[in-house]
Amino acid sequence: INNHVKSNYAGFGGAIYAEDVMPHIYAENSDVYFIGNYIDNNGTITPNDIYQYNSYVALIPTEKHGIYLDGGIDGSNYYIEVGPGTTNSGTGTVYMANGINNSDRIAIVDGYTLKFVKGARGQGEIVGNTDLENYGGTFDLNNGYIETVKLSGYSSSGGRLVLDVDPENNISDKLEISGGVSGTTDVVVYTLSSALPSRSIVFATAQSGGDADSFKLASDSAQVVVYANPIDYRDDVQYNQAEDGGREWYFAAAPEPEEPENPDEPVV
Repeated sequence: INNHVKSNYAGFGGAIYAEDVMPHIYAENSDVYFIGNYIDNNGTITPNDIYQYNSYVALIPTEKHGIYLDGGIDGSNYYIEVGPGTTNSGTGTVYMANGINNSDRIAIVDGYTLKFVKGARGQGEIVGNTDLENYGGTFDLNNGYIETVKLSGYSSSGGRLVLDVDPENNISDKLEISGGVSGTTDVVVYTLSSALPSRSIVFATAQSGGDADSFKLASDSAQVVVYANPIDYRDDVQYNQAEDGGREWYFAAAPEPEEPENPDEPVV
């Protein structure tokens, strides 16, 4: 907490600097907090918790204890695992309240959750050309505000994507994928109001890969919406492929109300 590196040229790693090694951060017996860490490069203050050069960082929460980072992760030629290796499984949540910068890929292990939240110095985001690989875990954007996550690629083996949807303003949390999509994802929806959407709401776009089955509404989604409204997203996810090959996945607009058969007939 409140660690920093000060340099007149280029400092790295507000709390942890790792080069050619693989830090494994466990939340086994208590919650793990990275708070207030930063880099001071000639007077320019940048929040940062971990700087990883080569290799990878493993963030391993447990069912009872999470990991919270409010300064974010940066590095070069590295990747991040949420959980203890992609062939394992477990449960626990990593709360990211600042940027994941320049990571080649992020892997979410079966049963684990990467959740973006807003903190005192920023909010969870991905900066750089990053692939997101979901091995049956959860990428959770349910935090009460709308955000766009830009990725270079996206794959999922039955993982979950949790979204805030604002039907009043016809917007949603969104994945913008400059590359391709593969696999299948269960989508969980939290609506921010009881309004009905007046037009379709796009929540994912990609340049290649994927099809109508890439994103499907999770079977329990209707049970967790904050505001149950008449549309309830029962029409499931819609899919469209443009002539240029681009793909988009969206929720349909609410249907127009039906006109009565005899509008001039008095109601008895």
